[in-house]
Amino acid sequence: MRERLAAEVLLLEDADLKKMEKSRRTLESSLLRQTELLGKMRSQVAAAKSEALMEAKELRVKLRLVQ
Repeated sequence: MRERLAAEVLLLEDADLKKMEKSRRTLESSLLRQTELLGKMRSQVAAAKSEALMEAKELRVKLRLVQ
């Protein structure tokens, strides 16, 4: 469908369509990789936040004991 639409609208040659398809695949691959990295970063941030909360609770307990 993409090729037919491109042929009707853009009147591109087969070589141009192949270049566009290669570029599309490269872009999709790059976006997928970046999305996966973003998901990993979000997981790490969430883990760091929960770890920081645990440390803050421990610190409050220690401060209460000292007072």
